[in-house]
Amino acid sequence: MQNKKLILILIVVLLFGLCTLTILLGLGGTLLYTRAARLSKTEVFETVFPPLPTETIEEPLPTTALATATSIPTSSPSPAIPTVEPTPNIDFNGIRFYLDLQIAQGVLPELVPASTGNETDFFPASVYPEYTQFTLQGYVLKDTFHTPRLYVYPLQEYRVLDRAAGEMGDRLLQLIQDRPESPEEFPFLPLWNAAPLFHSNLRYLPFKNGSGLRYLTQFAQDVLPINNYDLFYTYQGITADQRWYVAAVLPVNHPALPNRIEDADWEISDPESYYAQIEAQLSAEADESFIPPLSLLDALIASLRIW
Repeated sequence: MQNKKLILILIVVLLFGLCTLTILLGLGGTLLYTRAARLSKTEVFETVFPPLPTETIEEPLPTTALATATSIPTSSPSPAIPTVEPTPNIDFNGIRFYLDLQIAQGVLPELVPASTGNETDFFPASVYPEYTQFTLQGYVLKDTFHTPRLYVYPLQEYRVLDRAAGEMGDRLLQLIQDRPESPEEFPFLPLWNAAPLFHSNLRYLPFKNGSGLRYLTQFAQDVLPINNYDLFYTYQGITADQRWYVAAVLPVNHPALPNRIEDADWEISDPESYYAQIEAQLSAEADESFIPPLSLLDALIASLRIW
């Protein structure tokens, strides 16, 4: 009887131990699962949301630096407005140019017949080929010695008829090539029976299909004061193919000069010094101070195209 009780007690103890062991094993598994789950959640969090690099965190700029970095100019330079060249309003005998109405109201174009001159009484400008001439009508200056005109000569034909004209063309070609600031000689057509007293306001000036130079001068056969009645602007140019020689004689005035010779109340005791002084004085004057403005005369020449 006692043995049976002992065996029953042992069985109870064993069952209690097994239950206890089972409970302990269950608790241990639960703890391991919970820890593993926590570790897994932490790893996923760190993978999806990694910490931001420290160098990407910027502190606010100082107020002055921020203003400099973000400021926008209140105004910007206006873009240059392209200058539209006026359409030529003069077209005659293969010659086109634009005449500003501030210079003249129109032109009288002519085809001047060739002249063989007089064998017994030869003088400059008595021999020339057929050429084109434009006389400006309603010119801005009324009381002048020279008639405002443009001339277009066939250069090679002129060479054949007059050696002096050919030499003038050669001299001009050399000046256009070398472009000296103070030429020793200034070419000039038409050929006149007089000589230039001075040259001023020299400028090398191209036109549509050629190039040349412009300057101010006054012609005479004696020493005379420079005055508005005789002063003129001239252009001497040659087309790029050297077929045509273009010349211009356009009167100009300047307020600093006497209107006529008789208005000059002095005698020229030293012509060389006097003309050098006039040259320097006029060359220093602005183009717009002349009548008509030299810039307008330059624009007329620059618009020339000769076929």
